[in-house]
Amino acid sequence: MTAGRVVSLKLTVSDVDATVRFYEAVLGFRWVPEIWSFQFGEYPRDDFFLISVDTANDEGDPGPVGCGRFGFVVTDVDEAHARALAAGARAWYEPMDNPGSPRSSGILDPDGNRVELVQA
Repeated sequence: MTAGRVVSLKLTVSDVDATVRFYEAVLGFRWVPEIWSFQFGEYPRDDFFLISVDTANDEGDPGPVGCGRFGFVVTDVDEAHARALAAGARAWYEPMDNPGSPRSSGILDPDGNRVELVQA
């Protein structure tokens, strides 16, 4: 077996509808209700990726709420960070310039997942 690329992750959340509204408003994610996921790109292209969303008690999966950590490239870190705070996120870390890497910031989504925003 050879290593492949990662194509999905799952967020365990307290309220699926609130999570969908948050990520649609803040980052423009596209929710596909038939597969309970935000979908990026198209399968089987290299841009295909899913972020599945479920509550802690679904499918016998008692995974803890808010333990995720991931990042996204955005066009304008400062604007995306401000939009996230206005939509109910809390600041994890404020927008900052990083020596040797892009400008970034961090937010905590409504369930406490750590989301890094990285300047394109």
